[in-house]
Amino acid sequence: MAEPVIVTVHYTPPGAPDTDSLHLELHAEPGARLTVHLGTPARPLTSADIPAQPQPEPPDWNRPGLPADCAPGTEPALLTDTQAHARIQYGLSQGWTQRRIGEFAGRSATVVNRVSKKK
Repeated sequence: MAEPVIVTVHYTPPGAPDTDSLHLELHAEPGARLTVHLGTPARPLTSADIPAQPQPEPPDWNRPGLPADCAPGTEPALLTDTQAHARIQYGLSQGWTQRRIGEFAGRSATVVNRVSKKK
């Protein structure tokens, strides 16, 4: 479960010293909606969406739909030369950067560059 988002509100009435204030701390789940009413009820409401925490992207070698010749689920350091070459070809067909392809295939960007020029 994601860590809760903590929203802290400090309210000090007009003319009151800083020590005479209201402190409110709310714990909300990511993706929750927080509505704050300010002023008289006739004023429009102010709302804020608490952003959901981004989930980390799975590594490229765990992408769904990866062709079998690219050895899905296999870390780049464990690839054969044939599998690494298949990953380079796949990355090029996807329009990825040479750096990303190199990390995906466990090869340097220089190797990716040589393969892309042969294409």
